[in-house]
Amino acid sequence: MHRQLARTCIAAVVALAFVPLTGGRVEAQSVDTKQAEIRRLAEQQEAQIREAERLNQLLVRQKDELIVIDRDLLRINTQLVAQNASISKLGTDLSQSVIRAYVNGAGRESVGLLAGGLDGASDEVVRSAYLSVVNGNTTDLINAFRSNAADTQTLLRAAASQQQRRQRTVGDIEDQAAALLVAQKRLAADQARVAVELREAVTAEAARVALEQERKRLDEARRQADALRQQTAARQAEEAARRATEARRRTAATTAPAAPTPRGTPTSTARPRSTTPVDIPDYPAPSGAAAIAIAEAKRQLGKPYVFGADGPDTFDCSGLTQWAWAKAGVSMAHYTGSQAAAFPRVPLNALAPGDLVFFNINLGHMGMYLGGGRYIHAPQTGDVVKISSLDPGRVVVAVRPG
Repeated sequence: MHRQLARTCIAAVVALAFVPLTGGRVEAQSVDTKQAEIRRLAEQQEAQIREAERLNQLLVRQKDELIVIDRDLLRINTQLVAQNASISKLGTDLSQSVIRAYVNGAGRESVGLLAGGLDGASDEVVRSAYLSVVNGNTTDLINAFRSNAADTQTLLRAAASQQQRRQRTVGDIEDQAAALLVAQKRLAADQARVAVELREAVTAEAARVALEQERKRLDEARRQADALRQQTAARQAEEAARRATEARRRTAATTAPAAPTPRGTPTSTARPRSTTPVDIPDYPAPSGAAAIAIAEAKRQLGKPYVFGADGPDTFDCSGLTQWAWAKAGVSMAHYTGSQAAAFPRVPLNALAPGDLVFFNINLGHMGMYLGGGRYIHAPQTGDVVKISSLDPGRVVVAVRPG
């Protein structure tokens, strides 16, 4: 019960603990350091809760004590009322006794004392005056009067002591409550500061990781580009050697006697037309933009694959589709996942020319559908932009840019 009351009395302050003291440069502080500071502040918060519980228990005890004090004060006040009534009656009885003594011949100085009132007379005056005019019964009244007066003074001193005790108790409660509130506000401010600095540190760390990943990606792209240049240089050397050999053969052929050409034999030296993917028939595109994108993609056939490249001389898979659709007026990011999420999905049984098809669960490869079960893509390092047969079983997502 006390724990619940304690948590309730500081709930407004605790609620601020994780809201986003101004600190130094966040870049110089690690995320681990900020998390450790938050844990330390959480421990302080728990200590504040325990202090609130202690204060609540003290408040309960002090409230009980106040009840006892107030009960004692009520009892004392009740007794004071009774004492005053008794003293008033004793005064009346004494006055009547003095009057009777005077009537019976007692000294008139007693009447003067009575006329001056009893309140201002000292004990000795009262003693000497009354003992000279009253009998033994009046002496008993005087003794009772003095006893009640003494009891009244004792009760008044007790009441004053209880009042002082009550004021000290209330003051202690107020001081402890104020000190606890100050500590809670300071803790809330510290927690808010650390929460802000932690978010900034996490953001800086995420930026650092992203920059490191981008650096690795560029290093890999440079490595693949170097490998491609080496492969290209090797192919060019082979082609130069082949051309040199062919030139030597032609030179040798020109020095040999020409064989007679049979009548009716064609003399044209034109090479037969090879069937390449470019010769695949065009299928109707669903829009003018799709037709433009398909035509632009076909113009890149034979260009080398380079990871991260987006034209105009080399491409990777998403760079090719980005380039082709850009010519049709449709912009998209240079990442497979971004392109898959940017456009409406298309059922795999309703593909149309120009649609983008994505392979593998992680969308690690993609291409542009051409129709007739074919698609154009930039496959991998060492390969070139080409047209391939589409295996529908490998397609996981298809979208339509325009």
